[in-house]
This record gives sequence, structure tokens and C-alpha cells, in this order.
Amino acid sequence: FVQAAALAPPLNEQGREQARLLGEALAVEPIDFDLVVSSTLARARETADIIADSLSRAACGPSPERLYLPELSEMRYGELEGKSLKEMFPILKRLSQDWAAGKTATKCPGGGESPAAVLDRALPALSDLATKAKPLNVLVVAHSRLNKILLSHLRKDGMARMHRVGRANAS
Repeated sequence: FVQAAALAPPLNEQGREQARLLGEALAVEPIDFDLVVSSTLARARETADIIADSLSRAACGPSPERLYLPELSEMRYGELEGKSLKEMFPILKRLSQDWAAGKTATKCPGGGESPAAVLDRALPALSDLATKAKPLNVLVVAHSRLNKILLSHLRKDGMARMHRVGRANAS
């Protein structure tokens, strides 16, 4: 099933454990995070909170500040949300082909977003945060498609190559 912005399913036990383990792994790195940022969707907020709490416990200090930005929400897939992959495979295949061909302004049907629209909403929020946050260390907790879009943009690969960006939960 496509779990996107409109469905906003809660984090399950496996997701909570992944977030806790990621927080513990980050806590041993030589970075003190001052701020943990996520979207306003429940699963991202909970993930960010678990990671921030793990960082705090490991450091025996205060928890990093948290900030929740609606601009970091997952891509809206319109009428595809909640459908099984089998059900929507032909539409998703066409969308993927369009996006890989550089047609990143192609929207998901039924009120969905395009990768270009997602970038246009998320990038200004992150740029604004980077400008205001200096010299803070910021950890961003985001969603699958949003991550692919942002990383392909930041790597200068172009969004047409976003399908090549690897992704796993808590990565």
C-alpha cells in the first residue's frame, strides 16, 4: 500500500525500535545535535522524538530541541494513497517513467503532487532553517520520497535520477 501524507499511519513497534537504535548509533558519533527537525506527520514526529530522547539519554544531558515543519511532509500521492501496489502498478510505472525521463512536474493523479512541487515546498523550509540555525548541528527526519527528491537535488544528480537514491527505514 502507498502510505503517504493523507493516510499518516502511526509508527509500529519495528519502527520505534529502528528509531531507538538509530538514536543510539548517532549518540556515539562526535556530533552533538542541537536540533531535531521532522515533518508534522505522526510517524515522523514520533521517530524524531525517539531519536532525540536516545541522544539525550546517551549524552546524559538535555534533549535536543525539536521543530516540526509541515513542508517536510511526504509526497501527496492523490488517488493512489491507500491502494495496493498491484492495483496501482500501471499508474506508478508510468509516473516513474515520466520522472526518470525528466518530467518531474508530472503530478500523481487525483490531487497528488509532483516531485518538482515537493522540492518547491521543502527546499525553502530547509534553506531557511540552514540560514537561521548556524552554527547548530541539525538532524532532519523525513520521508522516503521526500528524501529521494532532496538527496538527488543536493547531489546534483537531478530529480530524474531520484530512483537511484538508496533508502531504508532509519537510514
